[in-house]
Amino acid sequence: QSARLLSTAANCPDTFAICKGLFSANIHNVHALDLPCLGATAATSLMAHGFAVVDGFLPLEVADGVAALAKASLDARALDGGTDGIAWRHPEPRAGRTDVATWVEAGGASRPGRDPPFADHVLPKVEALAADVRRLMAGVEGRLEVQLACFRDGGRQCRHTDGVACADPAGSDRKVTCIMYCNPRWEEAHAGKLRLTLADHDGGGSVDVEPRGGRLLCFMAGAIVHEVLATHADRYAVTAWLT
Repeated sequence: QSARLLSTAANCPDTFAICKGLFSANIHNVHALDLPCLGATAATSLMAHGFAVVDGFLPLEVADGVAALAKASLDARALDGGTDGIAWRHPEPRAGRTDVATWVEAGGASRPGRDPPFADHVLPKVEALAADVRRLMAGVEGRLEVQLACFRDGGRQCRHTDGVACADPAGSDRKVTCIMYCNPRWEEAHAGKLRLTLADHDGGGSVDVEPRGGRLLCFMAGAIVHEVLATHADRYAVTAWLT
């Protein structure tokens, strides 16, 4: 669970160049692939820049349902310290992040995986997305981790990567991060953007992604340094990692 900070030393390897070795597809022929969930445009961006943004990935009513479910559970937990079956936790290290999160398991064994927003919509969408990513990365057949997280008003997360740069499809590190934002009434004043540090071949610098409801953000877990900027409203997201 520890955040991994990338070195800024002059001899630091080009992590995106390493992670690009995971792609078995040819970027020039992506449109010929069957990618019904991710889409060819997003796939091309992921391969060329290390990240992709897709608006409208989740219907707003689904994003709203996820946010309402999480808010009700967290509010009840804060009120009386009880539990409604959702096992919230505080990911480490707390010096670098302030979110509260819970794992989401498919199969109806526990909440919130068995709740309608997840069982009927989010988890099937995640599986379809993972299938498309695996078409781009032949040999990547590792586990799929899914998490629901909330940064409450004032929360943030420091710069980190979600894995280490690796070109081995059978490696055990996270390879792709997919974030589905569940904030259907997000406004500019709410802040809480995700700041991505661009790869050197893209000129460096950074790009900020607003956590708008229904939006999907995918990026290479071992290459893209990112941080959650301070939010001025409760901020909900479902994250899936493909290893």
